[in-house]
Amino acid sequence: MCEAAGFDVCLVETVGVGQSETMVADMVDMFVLMVPPAGGDEIQGLKKGIVEISDLVVVNKNDGDLENAAREAVAEYTSALKYLRHSTPFWIPKVTSVSSKTNKGVNNVWDIILEYFNIMKNSDELQKRRGNQRKLWMWRQITSELLNRYDIYIHFFRNLVFNKESC
Repeated sequence: MCEAAGFDVCLVETVGVGQSETMVADMVDMFVLMVPPAGGDEIQGLKKGIVEISDLVVVNKNDGDLENAAREAVAEYTSALKYLRHSTPFWIPKVTSVSSKTNKGVNNVWDIILEYFNIMKNSDELQKRRGNQRKLWMWRQITSELLNRYDIYIHFFRNLVFNKESC
């Protein structure tokens, strides 16, 4: 809706790590994963899939007592991303940190986003991705409609058989 209204930038926030993120990734141009400055075991605990689909990982709260933890998290995510398959040969996902308290890193995040869009537009990868997303959403809608109709027919025939047996 926002895009249709003419907004150039639309941000979509999800509620947490799970299926909703992968569905959102199938409708956005760039998937940015924002994570807290967690340590080793917590990073291992994140679903691999959510990191795999990320175009940019942003470690937030890079300030005060959490500055060192944020720096370590950036290093760990950077290392982890080296071993994951990228969604396009034109873009290697990046990892950076940011602080909403001090605004440290905010301009860098925006610069990375602009770099991503320049590369994706110039390589026609953005149009390809959008086309694939439209196909995926069409098939999801068709599947949903077929399953809905199937449920209606099953309910109808069960009622028909049940009512016939009770006569």
